[in-house]
Amino acid sequence: MRKFSFYILLMFVSLSCFAQKRLVFTNVQKQKVVELRVGNRATFYYKGYMDQPECVKETISDITDSTVVLGLSYDGLLPKSITKPGKYPKLMHKIIRIEDITGFRKMGTGRMLAKSAVSIGGIFASYYLLKNIYSSNMSSGTSILLSMGVGFGLLGVTELLFPENIKHYTEDGWQAKVVD
Repeated sequence: MRKFSFYILLMFVSLSCFAQKRLVFTNVQKQKVVELRVGNRATFYYKGYMDQPECVKETISDITDSTVVLGLSYDGLLPKSITKPGKYPKLMHKIIRIEDITGFRKMGTGRMLAKSAVSIGGIFASYYLLKNIYSSNMSSGTSILLSMGVGFGLLGVTELLFPENIKHYTEDGWQAKVVD
């Protein structure tokens, strides 16, 4: 019996060590709940330095009791002897206090995959469309302008289908809290 209770205790301790915190936004008026976990991609609108409004779109890497950490930092990833200033690209790394968040939008995995699929499909479609047009006698300036027009059109359609602007604001009744 002692051995069994020891294993049960060990299981609960290990589960509590690996339990991740979640950032839960609730709106009582609309009766909606949006839950963000580590690994979710989100857009946050928040009060930055001297209460200047800032917007960041990145993957959540950590959630603490009072902050949300977005992106990765090279600190601790590579040995100090290897890292030199300017050698590696600067990664987006933001630490935002939860009380400073004024707006947010959760980006689901399905949404990101659908946006990528539409973009890749548009690239292939424009290639086959423009391949037939380029085979005719056309000046290089006209073909460049035509390619730019198709590219900007594809970008516009993608942004219309999958906007990434802020969807929920705290002034509309959304409240944030951290849940274990």
